[in-house]
Amino acid sequence: MRFNTDDDMIDYADGVFRSTKFHCNKILRYGEQLDLIAVMLDGHVKSPKIMSLEEAKYQRGTVIYHNNIAELITDEQETAQLYRASEAVLYELAAFLRDNCDSQETEVICLYYDLRWSLERIGRRINYSREAVRKIRNNALIKYAKCCGRN
Repeated sequence: MRFNTDDDMIDYADGVFRSTKFHCNKILRYGEQLDLIAVMLDGHVKSPKIMSLEEAKYQRGTVIYHNNIAELITDEQETAQLYRASEAVLYELAAFLRDNCDSQETEVICLYYDLRWSLERIGRRINYSREAVRKIRNNALIKYAKCCGRN
């Protein structure tokens, strides 16, 4: 991806940083899914037994597990790949903040994107104006786009 202006770099990096909560939630969901698949591959989960047609009427909401091993292995591989992709995004962001940003930039980025604080509130905390905080944030985003942007 080529960036024509600083605004393009800021927009790109802003989108990546805003997606951190999405990737965290996906990692949790993929982890639970991988755990469930591992249990099913071990053979511990079976489909519920239905004794009669009358009983079947009341079991519509019951989850029916499949014992198709090939399908489970494929699902496990796909889920693991998605898990690793989301994990890679978070590792890249953490490495960028650790290696390329000073403590003030890291604090502004974390407060703005992780805790969803406003620029004014961050400014009050670090004794800067809203505009100064915006410049600190934008400089960090531009650094990220130059460092980690897909060129």
